[in-house]
Amino acid sequence: MLRLAGAALLMAVSTPAYASDWYFVAADEHYANISFIDKDSIHATADGNLSASMFSLLAKPEDNASAYRFEIEVNCGKQLSRLVSAEIYDEAHQPQGDEAMNGDWSPIAPDTQGAYVSAFICSKGQAGPDNVSAGHALPFDTGMTILTARSKAK
Repeated sequence: MLRLAGAALLMAVSTPAYASDWYFVAADEHYANISFIDKDSIHATADGNLSASMFSLLAKPEDNASAYRFEIEVNCGKQLSRLVSAEIYDEAHQPQGDEAMNGDWSPIAPDTQGAYVSAFICSKGQAGPDNVSAGHALPFDTGMTILTARSKAK
């Protein structure tokens, strides 16, 4: 009985503090990558901006990277965004560690992948008809399925 309680405690400690809820937001115009936002991660920063976790899956791995998980910050009023940190995933979908980016603020160009990502964050995850939930796990498989289907349809 004590072992069972210890195992349950260990599992509770090792689970994330919040559940992820990944939503497809946009693919780039050439279908080289696809972006998802964790709807549950969207939150206000101390500066009044919005921050969220973004997952970008590459259609073809580059330099042993198949995907990136970013923390992105958006100033919705000024239409600016920046990347705060990145985590690279290798071709086996294994994380390779976090790296602080502290990127410069960049203007959000209209009708771009970045614009759709920022709009989803600024709406605090208000899903539209194209924003498909990919569930709680990092959307490696869902992303490849969407990329393949969209690239064939173009």
